[in-house]
This record gives sequence, C-alpha cells and structure tokens, in this order.
Amino acid sequence: MGLFTSRTASYIIIYVTFFSAYLETTFNWSKEVAGGLWSLVRLLSIVSGILWGWASDVLGRRYGMALAYSVLALSYLLYALALLPYRLYASAVAFGLTSSSIPTVAIVTVADYVGPELRSAAGGFVTPFLGIGQAIGPALGGFVIEATGLVVGAFYIALLASAIGAFGSLFSKRPSTER
Repeated sequence: MGLFTSRTASYIIIYVTFFSAYLETTFNWSKEVAGGLWSLVRLLSIVSGILWGWASDVLGRRYGMALAYSVLALSYLLYALALLPYRLYASAVAFGLTSSSIPTVAIVTVADYVGPELRSAAGGFVTPFLGIGQAIGPALGGFVIEATGLVVGAFYIALLASAIGAFGSLFSKRPSTER
C-alpha cells in the first residue's frame, strides 16, 4: 500500500504544480484568471475527502478507489485535451471534487486491515508515502516537460499513473474486516 500511495500522490501533485503554468503558457491566460479557476478547484476540494470517504463506504474500498482514480484520470485527460475552455472548467471541477480522494481512501483502507487500536498508526504509516509521492511528482513532471518541451506531457504522465491506479485498485486484497 505504501508504494501505491506514493505513486498516487506524485500524479496528484503534478496537476497542482503545473495547473497555472499550463493555462498561462498554452492558453495565454493571465495569472489572475488562472488563479480564479484554481480557487474553484480548492473550494470544491473542501468536500472531496468527505465525498470519497462516503463513496468508499458505500461501494467498498476497491471500487471507491478505482472510481476515484478514474475521475482523476478523466480530469487529467480533459486538461491535456483542452482545446475548448469548457474542458478546462470540467477538468477543474472533476479534480476539485476528487483531489483528496486517494489520500482519504488509502488511509481508511489501511485502517481496515488492522484493529481499532492500530488505526491511527496505520494512517500514520501511509502518510509519509504520500509525502514521498508529492516530492517526486513535480520533479517527474518537470523532467517530462523539459524532455518534450510541452507542459501537457506532465498531464499524460498523471493520466497514465491514474489509469494504472484504477486498474490496480480492482485487484487489491480485501481485508477480512471490510464490511
């Protein structure tokens, strides 16, 4: 689960890091307009953890995580293929509503593997792996941008990682305590 969550955080932070740069360099948006769209993302992210925690309770951890990865993948695809402004807005909404999904579901998933007395420790165990991914993501995205000369390349890396995460989630071992 640790390496899995590290990879997750790496592509989430790619979107965060290069969001405004993409709007400014590719679409010639001003910093103010790009910042306004980013404000929408952050406003929507307030409900993200609650929404996806509930979804994973209803659907089960595997399917909740796979659906969250899929929505994130869609947000990256819409952003990468954003030839029309409405795709940028649709991407921002999808990402905003899903931005806290994977950390939330990953922490409750590992908590399902242990008893109530170790749930805090299990959540604490996963957290550093999320941080490692957040450190790797911008470097990987920057490398891809430098190598290709295109900011959109970073979003394709995020899309690929998300698709792998969605597929991999479906094969994760079900804990005996899952309801």
